[in-house]
Amino acid sequence: LTFKLIDDAGGTFKLVGANAIQLAKPVDFEKSPTKTVTFEVSDGKFTVVKSFTINIADVNEAPSALTLSNSRVAETAAVDTLIGTFSAVDPEGDPVDYWLKDSAGGTFWIVDNKLYLNDTLNYETQQSYSITVVVSNASGSFTKNFVISVTDVLETIVGNSSSQTLNGGIGADKILAGGGNDTLFWERRRRPSLRRIRKWHYL
Repeated sequence: LTFKLIDDAGGTFKLVGANAIQLAKPVDFEKSPTKTVTFEVSDGKFTVVKSFTINIADVNEAPSALTLSNSRVAETAAVDTLIGTFSAVDPEGDPVDYWLKDSAGGTFWIVDNKLYLNDTLNYETQQSYSITVVVSNASGSFTKNFVISVTDVLETIVGNSSSQTLNGGIGADKILAGGGNDTLFWERRRRPSLRRIRKWHYL
């Protein structure tokens, strides 16, 4: 007998040897739980064509495609501020668990699938933090790194009537020097110029 595979389900299967078939590419139960193949068999005199349905067995797979709804937080945010919500794709739609593998030294924490602030922030000290999040189910886990950006908040530095040295940082500052003979310092990533300073007010 001579066998021919005349419909290989879009290249999913291939004929091996005289009368066996083998997977030619990966299959996915969630996309297509069955495949249909068609064979032709001949003895040189008569030919028979028949189709077969092959059932794909479902396998519980690890979650994937982990995302975070928001990755920015203001430097003035209070401890326990909600930053964002994690979402992951589980092929079978099963419940998943989220946990922090690297919390940036305890700066953040997770409850269910929500990321919270666990420490005070200062834009002038650190502008971003890297965290590592793991999402898992009974079959495996998926790990992804995220960068949480700290946003600058305008800070007001107030002097008095005496002569003082008032220091700003690399972020946005509002300096109220008062009536003394004051010295102002501020930090910039580039050399400052009058055009780069937003407003001057003389009293």
